[in-house]
Amino acid sequence: MLTELNSIGTAGIAAIGFGVAPHLMAVFSLAEHVAPLERMGEAMTLLGSGLIVGQGIAALAAGQPARNPGHSSAFVLTWASGAAAVLAALVLVRWALEGA
Repeated sequence: MLTELNSIGTAGIAAIGFGVAPHLMAVFSLAEHVAPLERMGEAMTLLGSGLIVGQGIAALAAGQPARNPGHSSAFVLTWASGAAAVLAALVLVRWALEGA
């Protein structure tokens, strides 16, 4: 029984990793190309800290809707946050390209 639970847990963590890993690779490689070499440590530290703070805020924001009305409202919040992130990325990329 415990072995089956460990296998399910491992598969679940791997599935989450398939969604998170491309995001992390894209963000950190973008920072590598944008940040000056002499400030690379600072840039990576800022990104790592920002990810942790962002995950904390997301857990706080999605926790109460998931607990009270049900899990569907937490999923709506997750999708809305993802859409807002895509929109912000598109706007910022366009702004950066126009400024260059």
